[in-house]
Formats: sequence, structure tokens, C-alpha cells
Amino acid sequence: MPKIVVGVPVYNGEPYIAECLNSLAVQTFDDFSVLIYDNASTDGTQETCESFARRDRRFVYFRQPVNRGPTQNFLDVLGAADSQLFMWRAHDDLCTPNFLEATH
Repeated sequence: MPKIVVGVPVYNGEPYIAECLNSLAVQTFDDFSVLIYDNASTDGTQETCESFARRDRRFVYFRQPVNRGPTQNFLDVLGAADSQLFMWRAHDDLCTPNFLEATH
């Protein structure tokens, strides 16, 4: 179980999601995982997120079979988290490489 789970709910975040996930991938603190919950996006979000999940075991991608609305997608992310600490990141949030280290 990672110390921190970062929840990233997303819907049609293709223009921003790669940069968001890149900013998490380079964190100096590495005892974390990222739960990406795609709310049945209709753009290239799925391909970008699947690519991250293939390259880095800390990234877990889940695609909702249908759009469940933003509230339920957020609740699904939170319900899947199993860690000591949890934080949200929006699909267009960026952070410095020491963000998790400084905030945990």
C-alpha cells in the first residue's frame, strides 16, 4: 500500500492530462500511486492515460463504461483509494517535483 494516493478524475482532459501526469511522475517522493478515473471521455484522454499506466506501475487507469457524472466519478476515485493519505489533483493541475514530499 502506498503512503499517498493521488486521485485524478478526468473527463475529456486530452489537452492537459499528459502535463498533469508528467508533473506527478517526476516527484522526488516516490511512495505514492495515482488513480486516474476517466469518466468515459470522448477525446484522446484514454490513450494518454493508458500510456502512463503501461510505463509506470504507480499510475492506475480506470475507464468508466458510461459517463457517471462528475460527483459519482469523484466518489469512485475516493472509494478505490487505499492509503494512509489521499489528495485530489484535477486533470489540469501541475505541481513542482517536490510537491508530494513537501505536503505529506
